[in-house]
Amino acid sequence: MTQGLYRPQIVQWDRVSRGCPVDELIVPRLCDPGWPLTVTKALPSGTGERDLAALIKDIVAVQALAQPSQQESAWLAYLERARVDEGRKAALRSLLQLGTDWNRLGPALDRFLANPASSEAIRAFAFGIVVFGLTGGRWAQSQGAVAAFLCRQFMSEGRTGLVLQYLLNLNLVLKYTMEEAHRAAREPLRRSIADCLRQREASAMRSPELAQQYQQIRAMYPGLL
Repeated sequence: MTQGLYRPQIVQWDRVSRGCPVDELIVPRLCDPGWPLTVTKALPSGTGERDLAALIKDIVAVQALAQPSQQESAWLAYLERARVDEGRKAALRSLLQLGTDWNRLGPALDRFLANPASSEAIRAFAFGIVVFGLTGGRWAQSQGAVAAFLCRQFMSEGRTGLVLQYLLNLNLVLKYTMEEAHRAAREPLRRSIADCLRQREASAMRSPELAQQYQQIRAMYPGLL
């Protein structure tokens, strides 16, 4: 799969049979390089989150850069200036595929997520893609810094629904650290996540959903917390 490649399929659903508004769109998705650009009907560009034309223009401009290092710098800048969440998601996916070093990605994420206007959806996506990268073997030399980032986000979040999503992702990190062939090497990462979970456990018990997840973690990893 080609790095950072997005080929948009633009579809205007039949509003009679589908019950969708005229500008209902399927936004760009990561796909095989051989997947063609398909436009089934002409349609006007939307606005805000539906402004597909502007989103495609932004993405194509970055992909047109010749060098991966140039693309990486452009995606890092775009992460903070993108007008819609789909653009921010495109930036994060591309940065992960480009193998961006945590020393560059971490600070950009901190700045981006420090903005209180960042939506719950993009916060959950950012947290999840970091966990995906970490458990996929990326940033092996920066696991402590990655764990610190995840714990900061988990500890500072006050919305129960988002905390629950973070907790489910942290459970995936624990599972990753418990793989038998790598348990010893991943012990520092496991301790960092366990410490983070312990710090929040008392307050989490006030939420039935969070309390249930903590109970499951205790059952899966006896003695960890």
